[in-house]
Amino acid sequence: MTGRNSPAPYSWPPSQSWDGDDGAWSSFYVRVGTPEQPVRVLPSTAGQATWVVMDGGCPSSSPASCSDDRGRLVNLNESSSRDELGVYTLELELNLGHNDTGEFGLDTLGLGTTAPSGGPSLDSQLVIGIETNNYRLGTFGLNHQPTNVSSFAQSYTSFLTSLKLQNLIPSLSWAYTAGAKYRSKGVFGSLTLGGYDASRFTPNDVSFTLASDAQRDLVVGLQSIIADYGNGTWASLLPIPILTFIDSTLPYIYLPAAACQAFESQFGLVWNSTYNLYFLDETLHQKLIDLNLNFTFTIGNEVTGHPIVDIVLPYASFDQLMGPPILANNTPYFPIRRAVNDTQYTLGRTFLQEAYVITNYDNSTFSVAQSRFDDGAQAQIIAIHPDSSTAPSDNSTAPPTKSQIGRGTEIGIATGSSIALLVILIVIGFLVRHWRMKVKRRTEKDLSIGNIFPESKNSLGSFPQEIGRNSLRNSYSELHGVHTAELLDEGMISGSGKDVKELPDWQEQALHELDTGTMQYSELHDMSTAELPSQDMEPGWSRENKKLSSGSTDTLQDLDPTSDSRSSTAVSEPQEMHTNRFTFLRIREKIATASPMGAPSSSAKRWSETPLSKPRPTLAVASSKSSPLVPVSKYNTRSK
Repeated sequence: MTGRNSPAPYSWPPSQSWDGDDGAWSSFYVRVGTPEQPVRVLPSTAGQATWVVMDGGCPSSSPASCSDDRGRLVNLNESSSRDELGVYTLELELNLGHNDTGEFGLDTLGLGTTAPSGGPSLDSQLVIGIETNNYRLGTFGLNHQPTNVSSFAQSYTSFLTSLKLQNLIPSLSWAYTAGAKYRSKGVFGSLTLGGYDASRFTPNDVSFTLASDAQRDLVVGLQSIIADYGNGTWASLLPIPILTFIDSTLPYIYLPAAACQAFESQFGLVWNSTYNLYFLDETLHQKLIDLNLNFTFTIGNEVTGHPIVDIVLPYASFDQLMGPPILANNTPYFPIRRAVNDTQYTLGRTFLQEAYVITNYDNSTFSVAQSRFDDGAQAQIIAIHPDSSTAPSDNSTAPPTKSQIGRGTEIGIATGSSIALLVILIVIGFLVRHWRMKVKRRTEKDLSIGNIFPESKNSLGSFPQEIGRNSLRNSYSELHGVHTAELLDEGMISGSGKDVKELPDWQEQALHELDTGTMQYSELHDMSTAELPSQDMEPGWSRENKKLSSGSTDTLQDLDPTSDSRSSTAVSEPQEMHTNRFTFLRIREKIATASPMGAPSSSAKRWSETPLSKPRPTLAVASSKSSPLVPVSKYNTRSK
């Protein structure tokens, strides 16, 4: 709905004709000169001027139908309102190898067939007469840019800009779809100036930004082209994403050579180097029809990333005929062409059969949506204001449904999910393999002691247990029948005498590790005193501690790990060992006094009546002869 003082958009009715020598295209009428001469033209999203075919476009040798085939010829010399400017190059499609000329002049130009029923008519508009066969019909430029003739000082506004300046449309905007003869009984094109027809497309909320190059402004990132066979089989036809230009001036889709080769190998297309086209023989033509293919073009504002739009083209949109004067007879062809370089990448009129483009030059944005072909649908003309969005959406807040997600997007999601799953499986496999190798190395290391005596392998026992917060790195096996566990340093070999004899089984014991890593303390079960060594005492001498509760004295022997002599009443069975240097015992019964190595008991230093800081069992220190005794507080452990 327009404002009170805002003009309504102009919906330009199609000519009801299908024109062209390179396909069947929906044309529109314009009225040229004084008196008015109606001619049919095709919209050009790249051009900004109006071209009409002059009398010279049909030589005397041409068939009688030539004038009508070219949209009707115009005799510009008969127009009393014409102001000639001269002959200049058209300056359009130069990147595609076209360098045609035309007769430039200013004249009266109106839209539609006749003034009473037609659209607006403006004076002094740029109208160019052409005779070249590169353009079978004339064109109507939709771009808002002015045309410079010979110099920037000689600049002429476009028809769209003139409409806006004269307040005949609400904004510098247009909306266009080329129409499709193959749909239903033939659906003509739709062209609205200053607005759009909401009945002709499926809305989305994706907006594109106009490129800074005025000659190539409707640029999109073509991210993929997917051919869908309809039976679950599909093929990717675009090796790498590209930036491409939407241009309705010509019907062709210009793609990189690698993409064209993908089409060739997939469908059996044969390149004709004379015409630079893909012509189809009857057999191949029928085969492609029977395949019932759909081609999904996924586009975004850039060559990667979101948001994206999927435009689906059925094979029928590619099923075009090339006829006279290019070929003697109408011949099926596939309208893609090999681009020489990236400046030629173009989505032509073939693409716009299934795409609806809305462009707003006031805010430098445009949108591309899937065209709709609803039988009997009534036009819904909506005005575009300068600040309006070019991406109208009636469900922008709703999540996309399956019908809104094109085949290319679905395949992309499936491919990405498969890759992610594969990466996860590889990582899991690596971790499992790493864990197995770690377990294998640890197992080999644990069995190294058992391999010293292969003859007693089956009788060796292993009894590692966890101490405190740590676990033993090695398990020490009990020597069969000897009740002795051999302890080895890293540099020692078996049989060096580093062994500890097993105490009788009736004494239970457990080991506790302190965090110092150098010494461990054995708890005496029913004793309240702990034997703490002094540095002036030799290892192996007895230490006696008084039991505070009863006053009786029990002596804890410092066991020499190299000595085999031990009192028969000294009962302890080492259950766990932290290093090869120390043995730690927790003894639940009183240990009989013994004097290892024959040391006199009088040399044992007794610490009695020593209270503990907490009501916990007392500790005894044991060390090897190779290291000095260092008192360690039970609560002053190593830093974590």
